Amino acid sequence: MAPRLPPRFGPRLLPRLGEDKVAKNRVHLDVRTAPGLAGEKRMAALETECDRLVALGAARVRRVEPAPPFETGFIVMTDPEGNEFCLD
Repeated sequence: MAPRLPPRFGPRLLPRLGEDKVAKNRVHLDVRTAPGLAGEKRMAALETECDRLVALGAARVRRVEPAPPFETGFIVMTDPEGNEFCLD
């Protein structure tokens, strides 16, 4: 397991702004958390990563259940500044 960095360390993908979020993200990130997994194994891997990120300051927004053949399932989250991303 990789060591956890203190808050405010590590790479920044989006610039820190001085004002609150008022519109949609210009960039949407899909964080590949469960490549090669399907069904309940996939969703369990997504839930594990979701719990880890919530402990680091992210917020869970909603879970989208798998609906084959078109949807494999994902979890929508926000970073501490309100930028949305998906665990996919």
